[in-house]
Amino acid sequence: MSKRGYNLIMRNFLWKIIPLSIIAVLGGSGCTPPFPPPAQTLTPRVELTLYVSPTPTPTPGPFPTPNATQQPKLPTPTPFTHTIQEGDTLSGIALRYNTSVDEIMAANPGINPNLLIIGEEVVIPAGDEEAVTHLPTATPLPLSLEQPHCLPANQGGLWCFVEVANPLDIALENVSAVVSVYSIAGEVAASEVALPPLNALPPGGSLPLMAYFSPPLPETFQASVTLLTALPAPGPGPQTTITDQEIAYASDRQQATLSGTITLSEESLPVSHIWVAGIAYDVEGNIVGSRKLIIETELSPGQSTSFELTVFSLGPAIDHVRVIDEGRD
Repeated sequence: MSKRGYNLIMRNFLWKIIPLSIIAVLGGSGCTPPFPPPAQTLTPRVELTLYVSPTPTPTPGPFPTPNATQQPKLPTPTPFTHTIQEGDTLSGIALRYNTSVDEIMAANPGINPNLLIIGEEVVIPAGDEEAVTHLPTATPLPLSLEQPHCLPANQGGLWCFVEVANPLDIALENVSAVVSVYSIAGEVAASEVALPPLNALPPGGSLPLMAYFSPPLPETFQASVTLLTALPAPGPGPQTTITDQEIAYASDRQQATLSGTITLSEESLPVSHIWVAGIAYDVEGNIVGSRKLIIETELSPGQSTSFELTVFSLGPAIDHVRVIDEGRD
């Protein structure tokens, strides 16, 4: 065979086998051209923090009923202090704490009864052991007492408010109660006498009673109240009427300014003092603050005097306020 014929045969052979080898290669790759593998993204190492399920705080059930040895204890005769507020007078402070101006002045040498400084603390004499030991027990008068509503005060103290209602058809005076704070074990942690801002409780009326507890106090507690005194008033007191009453609330409703006019009725005797109290309530009807104003004025029957005082909330926003007053001779 000639060299030219050999070359022609080999060329035809190669043209036949080359497409088959290409098809075999493509078929082996699934007819998809090979691509470089995608770049691997490294996930940063995360330090895992072990989550510890919080231990549930036990919810205290009903407090145990105090036994005979854990009944409310009356305050000791240790003297305590009163912080002077706007409108306070020594005679008003003495009447509130059932003492006299002379005793207060004796316990506070150098005090000027005509120039009391707002914010100054005045020592209130508590009397002797005999007087404290023989405090009157609960009266059988069927007065209605709400459960204490207690709110924290500055520096760990506690204010407790109790509303007392008079369902009788006679006026009462000198109303007081003992508020006691119990620990979760049912033990008495502290007891204080709760007093009203005014003295007279008219038929069908109500008054707030207030008691302050100094720290330290138990973190979890329950408060109870026991009526201490409620005496029939000797006769109808001076009759007054509040008119032109206005109430201005702060934007956060943490305080309310009350103003108006108090008129002494034509049938009343002249008075030398007017006591005004503002009581603040939250949306649930709980007392959240109270403020008292004493107006020293010689008021004759038919005459009027104006008043203005601001009451502050110790906790929730103020929903509404109530103003009560009393004439004193």
